[in-house]
Amino acid sequence: MKAMPPALLVSIPASNYVEKARWALQLAEIPFEEEKHIALLAYRSTMPKGGKSVPLLKTSSFVLTDSSDILQYCAQKLPSLYPNDEAKKLELYYDTELGPHLRRFTYYMVFKDTAAAKRVLLQPLDSWFEFLLAWLLFPLIKFLICQGMLIDEENAMKSWAKAVTVLEEQEAKLGDGPVGSQYLAGPTFSAADISFCAHMSLIVHPPEHKYISPYVTDDNIPPELRERVHKLRQSKLGQYVSWGYENHRPDMMVTIPKK
Repeated sequence: MKAMPPALLVSIPASNYVEKARWALQLAEIPFEEEKHIALLAYRSTMPKGGKSVPLLKTSSFVLTDSSDILQYCAQKLPSLYPNDEAKKLELYYDTELGPHLRRFTYYMVFKDTAAAKRVLLQPLDSWFEFLLAWLLFPLIKFLICQGMLIDEENAMKSWAKAVTVLEEQEAKLGDGPVGSQYLAGPTFSAADISFCAHMSLIVHPPEHKYISPYVTDDNIPPELRERVHKLRQSKLGQYVSWGYENHRPDMMVTIPKK
């Protein structure tokens, strides 16, 4: 019997929402190939497949165009992703109240160092053509990303403040025990934990995240922002993200060679 082809995940590699979907697919042991693009140029792949943004998951029978829908699909094989209603509620809360703000702040932070921004956004790309095009057009791509996501100093600082407010509300969920002794939404490492850790990976830079850690170091963080980033990493929530990556982050991805 001929084996089913793996699903195709269209991605922007360092995207926190892509990382959320990628993590769930790997945890559920659903084989997939990843097609990696830079922001804006990803539309060349997503729109013909019936979507717009990433992550987009295309299988032989359907297309999913949202990270939460991809996690629901993964839950068919891994029901522990949703042990209760709270897991779904928190997943969506982190997606709307935490993810966008950490993303805006991170873009602002990384764009301060053009060389680091090019590394994290361009080096993982599959296509040499897209890599060269994005390299040549990088100033324009950076400008359009900043325009589209309202990325400037004022908005980045507002987003940081909103993210910190959300995080201050969440720390109690981990209890008073050692890091890892309690999950965010019940008895299992759930969709809530994946969502939270994926969004926080933009700041924590866990070594297991192959599309952030190899390309961005603390030296690339502007000095005026370094202290707040380090403080967040050292908090119990930051430690929980590191623990989650160390203990619950598998790696079974098939990649498409550059062409």
